Amino acid sequence: MKTLSKAAAKVLDILTDGLNNPGDSRKIDNSSFMAVHVEMIGKDASGPLFSVAHYFVQNGDMCCDPDMVFLRAHDGAYLPVSFQQAIPPVYQEAMDLQNDTFRPRLMAQLARFANTWMKNIKNQQGLKAARAPKAVRKVVEAPVVVEAPAREPLPRAQRALFGNMNQMSLAL
Repeated sequence: MKTLSKAAAKVLDILTDGLNNPGDSRKIDNSSFMAVHVEMIGKDASGPLFSVAHYFVQNGDMCCDPDMVFLRAHDGAYLPVSFQQAIPPVYQEAMDLQNDTFRPRLMAQLARFANTWMKNIKNQQGLKAARAPKAVRKVVEAPVVVEAPAREPLPRAQRALFGNMNQMSLAL
C-alpha cells in the first residue's frame, strides 16, 4: 500500500495534532488562499480517519475543492482513503475499510496528489513543524493563528517585469 511521503506526513501531523475524538475539528485560515478544514471523522481498527478539505460557496452550496480522507496507521504513516471534489463531480475510493480491500494504482495516484497538496498547504498557511495549531473545537468559530513567514521583496528581475504593484491602479 502506498503511503504519503515523510514531509507530507509531518504536515498532516501538524494539521491533526490534538484531534483525538470523532467530531474534533479545526479551520486554519492564515493566508489569502483557501482555508483548510480538518476533522477527525472516525476510528477504524487500523487507526483514526481524518478529512482534510478546502471549501467554497457556489449558489449557496458548500462545495469541496477537494476533500480527502486519510487513515493514520499505527506506525504513524498516512494512507489516502478517498478523494472527492464538487466541481466537476468526482468521487474516488482507494480503500474500502469495511471489506479490507484497496486499489493500489488509485492509492498511488492519490498519494502523489496529497504529497503535493500538503506541501502547498504548508507553504500557503505558513505552517511550521515546531508549532501545531492549538485550537480544537466541535464547531470552530475563529481561525487558528499560526505564524506566517515574512514576505520577501520581489527579485530585481521580477520587479523590472511587473513594476511596482503598489503604484498600479485598476480602472474599470
